[in-house]
Amino acid sequence: MSIAPERYRAAASVDYEDVSLYSPSLGQGGMHLSLPTTTFCSRTFSNLEDEKIWTRRWVAVGPAAQIPDAGDLLPRTVGNHGLHVERQQDGTLIARFNKAQHGGCRFIPRQCQTGSKTSCSYTSCGYSRDESAISYKELSDPNRRLGQYVGHNPSKLLPASVMEIAGQLFVHVEPGKSWTGHQKQQTITSLLSGWVVAPFTTHEAQWNANWKLVMAAWIRDGAQLCLPESDDEAVSNKLAVYPNLCVETHKSGAFVHVLQQVAMTATRVITYCLGSEEASLKLNDLRLSCEAEQARLDSLHAASMAHGRMECFSYEHCNEEPYPEARALYRWLVEDLVCQYPHESTEVIYLDPGFSARRN
Repeated sequence: MSIAPERYRAAASVDYEDVSLYSPSLGQGGMHLSLPTTTFCSRTFSNLEDEKIWTRRWVAVGPAAQIPDAGDLLPRTVGNHGLHVERQQDGTLIARFNKAQHGGCRFIPRQCQTGSKTSCSYTSCGYSRDESAISYKELSDPNRRLGQYVGHNPSKLLPASVMEIAGQLFVHVEPGKSWTGHQKQQTITSLLSGWVVAPFTTHEAQWNANWKLVMAAWIRDGAQLCLPESDDEAVSNKLAVYPNLCVETHKSGAFVHVLQQVAMTATRVITYCLGSEEASLKLNDLRLSCEAEQARLDSLHAASMAHGRMECFSYEHCNEEPYPEARALYRWLVEDLVCQYPHESTEVIYLDPGFSARRN
């Protein structure tokens, strides 16, 4: 559902860095039970997320196995910044900002300032949608295809940071950034260490819901995502890593879900199936649930704007046991926005086979 321009104007006057804005949603134990509806559909808030979250956090971009050979390149937009990860001749990885950050434009066109990523031939642009990993050896004209990313002299590009953990890549827009979330690293490694070199297949879809709704829904309902038909293949572990990584493991494989916001009401969900290619993906029910929540949010927001008041929205049932940790997502988000950064090692939610949540 599209958001009318007048809703944007109404939301633009809100100070989202004011901690008092979130006080009405604060529950016991410092957990935020909800967020103002405008935080899901405001361009101002979306730009603030780019400034306070996507440019200050390690962001998951998927398995390193996507770029196995020298010259292979993985494009990935982080917030409104076009980045890429490239495999070097010596096998190491390097992350850089793309050469053509705004494609072939001298300035950002108005159609690219709506809060939605556009479909454009310049996929290097931070305001366009990404393409999949590029295999260097399959290119007939590498210079022409990769020019918008690396240019003629890649050494002159602004560097970014890249980290590989248990075969999964994370990028940070700050050059020379060191990874400080050691407990987070250990948790990811413990779940995925057995699947680092496993073959994988990729499933990609757009879910018509804000990324925060998708992440909250996954934390609560995601245990049902990849349950194959047989009981002995039940999910053995489930992990959510703020801000955009979800992991599930079972006996014959693992699923890595990478979320990427492509619009205020749309999220690109890339699922990498590691190991067994026969394991069934049951994503449709969760997708429909997210999109239903987006419709409910839009309806609530429209009513609140019509009556000139600020309403708060919570993902349905996220306050119920045994999924109280869905609320942690909102708390981390608020702490980022008001510059009360928690230690990175706390940004992991681990759910055991009994689906009872506990903090790491």
